[in-house]
Amino acid sequence: MSKRSIWILVAIVAVALILAVTVPPLLSSPSQIAQKAAGTWQEIGEAPAYTMQVVGASSTYLVTYPRWHFEQESFVLQGDKLLGGGGENTMNDAVKTITHDDGSDQLKISDKSGDHSYTFTRVTRPAGIMGIMREVGGPFGGPRPHANTLVEVRWSSVGGPVVASTTSGKQGQFKVTVAPGEYWVVPVTNGDEQVLPDHVTVQPGSYAVAKPFFSVM
Repeated sequence: MSKRSIWILVAIVAVALILAVTVPPLLSSPSQIAQKAAGTWQEIGEAPAYTMQVVGASSTYLVTYPRWHFEQESFVLQGDKLLGGGGENTMNDAVKTITHDDGSDQLKISDKSGDHSYTFTRVTRPAGIMGIMREVGGPFGGPRPHANTLVEVRWSSVGGPVVASTTSGKQGQFKVTVAPGEYWVVPVTNGDEQVLPDHVTVQPGSYAVAKPFFSVM
């Protein structure tokens, strides 16, 4: 065998070894959505623009998307998409699909029929509203923290659409993630209390402080 033939054979073997090492991992690599879905996302071109939060990795994810459902929903990885379902809103079909565009790093969520779909951009510095739910008046004076209170965040006006909701903690604290904009923070009363909502402006990348109150006679 000539030297030239030997070098050709060595080159072929080297290429074969490189392919053997690199090709199988590429073929078995996880989908882009499995690697990139987690995070905070904001709707594009919508007013109000809802945010979606995706938590998880590998095969199971928890998704919070207030436009369709205020509670977390479970999604599972199936190929190059996430599938989930359930909910109480009228647009909520049994199954929702989330896909990822690798080129733009955008997510898209669609209902089962495909009649309703929204596109999201990634939020690297989330914004939102935080504060302490308080109660004033009554035999104890005040103000004092008010625990376990449903707090709604409404876009633009007191009667605007609810873009987020949460329940105040033991010390009255609450925190929600929303897109930059004008909001009213409205506590939901279960009795005869007078509601004193608060208006806030959320700036990109920061959390506005709200001071909603109940007034008790």
